[in-house]
Amino acid sequence: MKAIATYLPQYHRIKENDEFWGEGFTDWVAVKGAQPMFPGHRQPRVPLERNYYDLLDINNMRKQADLMHEYEIDGFCFHHYYFENGHKVLEKPVENLLVNKDIDIPFFLCWDNESWVRSWSRISGANSWADRYDQAAKRTEKEYLLKQDYGKRKEWSEHFEYLLKFFEDDRYIKLDGKPVFWIYSAYTMPCIKKMTDYWRELAVEAGFPGMYFIGTHCNNGEERILDGSMTHEPVCSMLNLRNTVNKETDLPYIIDYDVVWQSILLEDRQYRNQTYYEAFVDYDDTPRRGSNGTCITGSTPEKFKMYLTELFAKNEAVGAEFTIINAWNEWGESMYLEPDEIHGDEYLRAVSYAKGHYKEKVSKYKVITSLYDDINKLNDYLDLFESWMELRHKGSSFSVELIAQGIREVAVYGYSRFGRQLASEFAGTEVSIKYFIDRSTDVSKDGVEVYSPEDDLPVCDAVIVAAPYYFDNIREKLMSHGFERIISLEDLIKNTIKRD
Repeated sequence: MKAIATYLPQYHRIKENDEFWGEGFTDWVAVKGAQPMFPGHRQPRVPLERNYYDLLDINNMRKQADLMHEYEIDGFCFHHYYFENGHKVLEKPVENLLVNKDIDIPFFLCWDNESWVRSWSRISGANSWADRYDQAAKRTEKEYLLKQDYGKRKEWSEHFEYLLKFFEDDRYIKLDGKPVFWIYSAYTMPCIKKMTDYWRELAVEAGFPGMYFIGTHCNNGEERILDGSMTHEPVCSMLNLRNTVNKETDLPYIIDYDVVWQSILLEDRQYRNQTYYEAFVDYDDTPRRGSNGTCITGSTPEKFKMYLTELFAKNEAVGAEFTIINAWNEWGESMYLEPDEIHGDEYLRAVSYAKGHYKEKVSKYKVITSLYDDINKLNDYLDLFESWMELRHKGSSFSVELIAQGIREVAVYGYSRFGRQLASEFAGTEVSIKYFIDRSTDVSKDGVEVYSPEDDLPVCDAVIVAAPYYFDNIREKLMSHGFERIISLEDLIKNTIKRD
């Protein structure tokens, strides 16, 4: 199991931060200005030897490379900020890494693709910054500090061209030869499919076998578009748990470290693409947000070592190639592996320990994840069945939706209950089933010929896949047969609902 730590490049001056928050602002300003807000509140956090480094000094990155290798960190995931019209910020650290080939830091990029807005703004799909520093900032009337706009193919091409020089670097992390690229808010992108399809084409033209895209919390269909889904932590668990906290007006939300980690380890969500469960070191964003923030209390290196070992095993059980650790140096949210004046290098030592001890726990998580997988499949099928019955109650017909698409002759993949039900739905309509595709081909089904998935399959207008949980794998096989119109039963039901 590889350990990849997220990396914040917010430790050098940029003109945008000077304009937004005052001259000389970096995240160190928030870190140094933090104050304890309740008994036992460990603020401010102080780097070991008061090492408030400047990332424009490349020697600081050299030291970080030595440190990560000493404690078996396998790479960094750099935050990447790219806004409308190709506006980039905080790009210099990773660009400096690119030109200094002697620095041994394997890496990939995470595109933080949300707009930056004033923290008092309530714009949805945006990332608000630095609540405590609103009053000190050089205020402007605009709500947007940096606006996200994805544009179209021209803008996508320009963005890809900028990224290509990183992808081509030998240190850039790839899976099966494909550059790994994490899109933080993929679910907010109306162009996510068109853009990623285009980038995959551009990657092939550049000599790669494609791109490997990861998204955060892919719950809106991104599972079928992207290659992997990240359960971003501690944000995911923390937001759920905050609803159980009775917050006092002048204090942040206070949540127990063990409770958050138990939520992560008990998380039963498995996405249809590759699932990645994220780890976190510690969390306290009051340096940035004051009493509006959240403080997770009770973190110790010993607890982190124990929980990280379990999460390595859980990720291995679901086939993940690496575990993302949040974070290497997110000091403004108290998430950091870097040594500090209280614990020294103990959190780093915890990573080395976890890498050496997680394998003995993998079998336990394989049993658990298999059970969760079965439960998730059952829930998916029940949800699908309920939607289908609702359509039948309304007298809606799939044939109307298919005929509107010019489809009159179909094959049905899978002679399950859903496949048999489809046969009855199409009886007496203008849509006919030409044949079934099923591993059991000994007899015809409902008087219709049956082919094996390995047979030469006759031409038809479309194939409907009546095994929705396995749609992605089935689609890939059907595409190798030359089929272009491949429809999942789930999409057929959803599109019929929309048409009605």
